[in-house]
Amino acid sequence: MILLYSKTTDPSGNVVFCWDVNDQELLKGAFFYGYIVFQILGGTLAEKIGTKLVLGSTALFSAIVTLVMPVASKQSMWIVFTLRVLQGLASGVTYPCLPPMIMR
Repeated sequence: MILLYSKTTDPSGNVVFCWDVNDQELLKGAFFYGYIVFQILGGTLAEKIGTKLVLGSTALFSAIVTLVMPVASKQSMWIVFTLRVLQGLASGVTYPCLPPMIMR
């Protein structure tokens, strides 16, 4: 069962997460939900737009999302889920971008 309220605070005001095993597994899998989407489109984007631009922009986007993750985790588990899917979307182009880059 997914909890609606995924955090609480202890008496000193620190955030304590109440994510059970199912919630944690959902968050771990969220990356791969996004990752699988751009496996086909990544190579096409790299050939049409350019490998350096595609890899560079997706790496930058993934890094920014990673920096936002700790703040988002204190808000809601579903925000973290969305960010993990976005990370997967951004990272999904990495492997398909490699053959056009190696060919050049």
